[in-house]
Amino acid sequence: MADSYNSYGHTYWTVTTLTSPSGRTSSVTSSQSNGYSAYARAETSLAWDWNDLGDYSTQSAHWMDCPYMGGNPYSPTQPSQGCFPFSHTSLAQKAGASHAGYYLTGFSFCCCSYAIVPDCHVRCGPPNVTTVQVLDCAGWVERLQPGTKLTG
Repeated sequence: MADSYNSYGHTYWTVTTLTSPSGRTSSVTSSQSNGYSAYARAETSLAWDWNDLGDYSTQSAHWMDCPYMGGNPYSPTQPSQGCFPFSHTSLAQKAGASHAGYYLTGFSFCCCSYAIVPDCHVRCGPPNVTTVQVLDCAGWVERLQPGTKLTG
């Protein structure tokens, strides 16, 4: 959130929570900004987990405090007596993985070359992959590609 003409000294902050399909969460509260060009931003993340794929949700609460109204909704010594306008945003994102199969097409003293299996309908799979191999090359390999997609 931003206020490019904050002549009244309003204070802004944002609280953002990211929730995984299995219920893992990560939350962050931005620093408070009350300068002339006030700006508040909060980013959070979760470590990638191959066992926690599906729909992730991000919820953000955007807060503003007017100094002329008094009080602080988060302080037990300064109970809220004033105006704390609030807005809410949310975003959904899907985390998943694509699998692509590759067959051996050649090898050298250090590397194995593979081509994608025909009709392997994978969005992010490159047509060819090379692996470093000191001994024998496998007849085929599988490539697992993590990916995300905004859904809302």
